[in-house]
Amino acid sequence: MPGFSPLEPAFASIVPAKGDECHGAVFELSPADWARLCLSEGVPTGYRVRQVPVELYSGRTVQAYTLSPSLLRSPVDLPPSERYLGLIRKGARELKLTGAWQDRLAAIKTAPFGTPAGRDSPLSEYNQGSGSGTVSI
Repeated sequence: MPGFSPLEPAFASIVPAKGDECHGAVFELSPADWARLCLSEGVPTGYRVRQVPVELYSGRTVQAYTLSPSLLRSPVDLPPSERYLGLIRKGARELKLTGAWQDRLAAIKTAPFGTPAGRDSPLSEYNQGSGSGTVSI
């Protein structure tokens, strides 16, 4: 998914790929929290909502919703910034995702430009908002 080049050149997304898999977490959200998440992620322009079957590490399968690229999908895979990929790798460690998945994340190359690890997102001031949960335009 294209990002805010050159500071954040790409963001993660999930697309169907025969024979491939994606590891992550399943969270239960209230309808209000789901609506806020979709709004913050740019649904329906940047992402679209997809229902997917998820096989948990326990072997149980559940239905879940995820976000896939929408109108802004890049025709090629773009490398993420060091900062963004660092967040994904940290999340994988905290969630104790499989070692094989963490190795796969470790092998991803980052963009030669973009926000370095340890720095706030270039959008952090926007994301913090005014404290009211709304953004005035």
